[in-house]
Amino acid sequence: MLGGVARERPVEAHGIDISVPSIELAARAFPAATWIVGNADRFLPYGDGAFAAVMSLTARLHPAEMRRVLAPDGRLVVAVAGPDDLIELREALLGEGVTRDRLERAAVELAGLFELAERRSVRHTAQLDPAGVGDVLASSYRGARESERRRLEELSGMAVTFSREIGVFRVHLA
Repeated sequence: MLGGVARERPVEAHGIDISVPSIELAARAFPAATWIVGNADRFLPYGDGAFAAVMSLTARLHPAEMRRVLAPDGRLVVAVAGPDDLIELREALLGEGVTRDRLERAAVELAGLFELAERRSVRHTAQLDPAGVGDVLASSYRGARESERRRLEELSGMAVTFSREIGVFRVHLA
């Protein structure tokens, strides 16, 4: 997402992730951005008020650090899994098709420092073969569970919903 923004607009883009392979892939795909391996859950290696916008993509939130590096009139963009993200896969493998509003949970976590200014949903359904379903499962936090891998072997493929909720937050002005 950061690389896409940098392609569309003349911005100085910086990305941070704890995963070395993720940073290496991002750096190859978007070499004009600055990429750092680090733990954004703990510390953002930038000065106070350094950014007009900060994005958090399906990551834990550190409200105080995000606020610290954000300019007073800046925006925080948070993307989380949508309520129906991978719902078909969860139903098939876990027997549960429960929806969860993760953006609302993020808004509660950010309350006091940020307020939700805008909310958007992005959704796409794709027909996946067994290998594609396996790839999605491997990339999720459930990828290593043995019981799900056994159920996966029984699937012949399926339509899977990919969804994100995107919230744009502004600094809360007491």
